[in-house]
Amino acid sequence: AIAAPDAATRAVAAQVAWHGAFSGAMPLARTCLHFETEAGTREALLHLLGSMGEEEDFPVLTAYTHPLAPPRLRRAAVSALGELATEQSRHRLAELLDDDDRSLAIAAGDSLARSGAPGLELLSIAQRGRGRARRVAASALHIARLREDVVREVA
Repeated sequence: AIAAPDAATRAVAAQVAWHGAFSGAMPLARTCLHFETEAGTREALLHLLGSMGEEEDFPVLTAYTHPLAPPRLRRAAVSALGELATEQSRHRLAELLDDDDRSLAIAAGDSLARSGAPGLELLSIAQRGRGRARRVAASALHIARLREDVVREVA
């Protein structure tokens, strides 16, 4: 159904695969993402790659964080990179803490906070830096503390 001719069917199939954690959909989802024209379906496919993807999906997810990508898809890719939770994806999220799109930078901070101790460590490092990334990292860590994502040793 992810490759169905009808856009609504593709969108629903991508959502179902994402929420239902259907790993069998991954090879087709990777292919369909390159040809999909509907933003909502692409967004669901990005989330699917993040939640069930592997290291090989990093380049595709990173491509969607480019400043020329549509904002909605950039935010979906940032969320997906956080779900992927690899060393590469965390470092890309750390780079995005200084993005010109403030809402994207904040989403990158939130994704780092949710990606576990290595992401929290990168936020701690960024918090000691300068500029926008410092402020975004500090905010992300503060929110993580409120959510109790942060253990005292990392904070």
